[in-house]
Amino acid sequence: MDDADYLDCSICLNNTRHCVATNCGHSFCAKCILDSLDEVNPNCPNCRSVIYNIYPNYLVRRLVEIQNQKNDLEEVSQSTDYNPDEKQELDQRIKSFNDLHHAPEKIQEIVRYDAGILRNLMTSCNNRYSLIGWIIIFLVLCYIFWTDDLIPLESGLVGILDDVFFIVVGVVILHFIVKYFEKRTRERNTQR
Repeated sequence: MDDADYLDCSICLNNTRHCVATNCGHSFCAKCILDSLDEVNPNCPNCRSVIYNIYPNYLVRRLVEIQNQKNDLEEVSQSTDYNPDEKQELDQRIKSFNDLHHAPEKIQEIVRYDAGILRNLMTSCNNRYSLIGWIIIFLVLCYIFWTDDLIPLESGLVGILDDVFFIVVGVVILHFIVKYFEKRTRERNTQR
């Protein structure tokens, strides 16, 4: 199997157009999957598992663009890509589908559903630093929006120290983020 075959839609057998992924992890053209799904019992054409969610697969979209540029098919990809109105209509159909077929109710299905989303997150993170960055951002946002203090200020010095600890950790994280971006900027400038 050629590497480019992984970028093909298994319904129309062409490069995916406006690529979307299902909760089971398979990728299709948005129009192909939406046209092929049964409204009452939507099953994946590849593995026959029930589809609860369809979301954009930006990684495959970008890989298709790169493959087309590599093969000098830019004119072909532009002529076969959907126009903005069609994309907006497809996005609306995807939103309607997701609203109609909300999250599963059985525990096993919830785990399978979340595993598909986690798999997509992991592949969209280029390296471990971006994943760590997302985790840190999540933790910082949780701390900021947490309405209760972990240790109340009335506890005295210990209550103040936990706040100071989070501030120091935030400053250290910010320092490493700035250093990381400075390093990337220097690397880009030296490559030119």
